[in-house]
Amino acid sequence: MTSWIEKRENSLEKGHLTVLFEKYIPTVIEVSKHRFKKITPISEIAHVELLCHLLDCIITPESVPYDAPKEWYEIYFVFCCIWAYGSATYQDQQLDHRIDFSKWWTNEFKFVKFPTGGTVFDVRDTTVLNYSDF
Repeated sequence: MTSWIEKRENSLEKGHLTVLFEKYIPTVIEVSKHRFKKITPISEIAHVELLCHLLDCIITPESVPYDAPKEWYEIYFVFCCIWAYGSATYQDQQLDHRIDFSKWWTNEFKFVKFPTGGTVFDVRDTTVLNYSDF
């Protein structure tokens, strides 16, 4: 994470991303270790690497200009974080871990507002996400 952030060129972006990693990742890692079953074992570093790769694809100068507000970074970060940590969850005979992940995410991070009627994985367009209390 640190080496990936250091490679980013925009100093404001580096600060925003550092704050977001500190805000979300410790909680997501801790809960993911014990609560959600995955279709295949994935190491913590692999999740972080996937998150960084997804962010590389989505946070570009075209999508997030130099002077973009920090909320824009958070929208993209949340979208990528959900897919980096939740995409490997699956449904077993007792529980659909995808739905459990979605419910956990929306309860844990209440300030992220998702459209009603679906899971966090149903969001395909980050423009529908918004934030209530900054």
